[in-house]
Amino acid sequence: MLFSWFQNDHPRFYFLEPSAGGEFLWIHIAAKFILQISNRCFMKRYSLFAGLVLLFVVVTVIPVTASPAISGISPSTVSNAGDVTITITGSGFNENTTVWLESSYSPNRVHGTVVSWSPTSIIVRFSLSGQTPATYDVWVNSPFTSPLSGVWYPQDIGGRTGGITIYQAAGMTATMTTTPVTTTTVTTTPLLPSGSIIVSSVPSGAHIYLDNEYKGLTTFDMRNIENGSHVILVRLPGYLDWIQSVEVRGDSQSVFARLVATPATTIDATVQPTNPTPSPTPTTTRAPLGTGGAIIATIGAGAALLLMKRK
Repeated sequence: MLFSWFQNDHPRFYFLEPSAGGEFLWIHIAAKFILQISNRCFMKRYSLFAGLVLLFVVVTVIPVTASPAISGISPSTVSNAGDVTITITGSGFNENTTVWLESSYSPNRVHGTVVSWSPTSIIVRFSLSGQTPATYDVWVNSPFTSPLSGVWYPQDIGGRTGGITIYQAAGMTATMTTTPVTTTTVTTTPLLPSGSIIVSSVPSGAHIYLDNEYKGLTTFDMRNIENGSHVILVRLPGYLDWIQSVEVRGDSQSVFARLVATPATTIDATVQPTNPTPSPTPTTTRAPLGTGGAIIATIGAGAALLLMKRK
C-alpha cells in the first residue's frame, strides 16, 4: 500500500507492509526500491512527473504472485485398496505446500505426502486403505515468508470441490500408482457408443438393478452400458431402497449409495375384551327303573285290581 504526504513542499512516498493472503511480493520489492529513488529526485526539486512515471512502471510491468489454485487432478477416481499417487496441476505452489482431502462423509482429513513440487505442479502420495468411499474436496496450503519484513504467513489456501472420488475396492491389495504427466495434448475424439458405471455402497454386498435388470452385488463395474439415461436401484434386506438416475455418454461414471436402515415396526399390544361363554343350564335326568322296581310296580298293580273286585 502506498502512502504519501508533503514535507517542505515536496511529496514524500512511503510503502506500507501489505497483509497476508495473496500479497503482491514483486510489486512490494520493486516499488520500495523505485520509490526511494523517486524521493531523492523530489529532494533535488525534480518534476513530480518523473515520480508518477516510475510508479506507473511498478504497477503495470512488475509481475505478481497469487494464492495457490488447482486446475487439474490426475487420476480423479481412485480405489481405497492402498497407497495412491496423484498429480495436481495449478499455480502458486512452493516447497512448504501441504495437501489434504476432506469429505462430509468422513470425519477425518486425509493428509498426503508431497513427493515432488514445482510452482505449477505437485505430486502427492495418499494412503487410502480403508478410507470411506465418497467424493472428496482437495485443498492445498502454501505458507510463505515475506522477503521484506520476514513475517511468516502460515496460511495461503486454495482448493477444488469434488476433486477426487474414492470407491470401494473389491478384493484388491496391490498399490496403485500413476506416472506424473509433464505434457498435456488435447485431442478431439468421437463419442463412444457405450460407457461403464461403477456402483459401490455402504454397507457393501447390496443387490444392483440397472433399469429393473439384476446385475450383481456392490462393488460392481458394469461395462458396455449404452449411452443415455439409466436408473440404478441398490437394494439390501433391512435397508431402504436407493435409486438414482445416471447419464452415460461414452464415459465411466461412479455411483456411491449410502443405505439407510429400515425403521423398526411398532406392534400394537392392546388386549381386546372377549365375550364370556355362557354356562349351560343344568337339566334333571330321570334314571330308568331297574328289575326290582319293575317287580314292585307289577305287585302294586295287582293288589289294586283285587281291591276293586271286592267292592
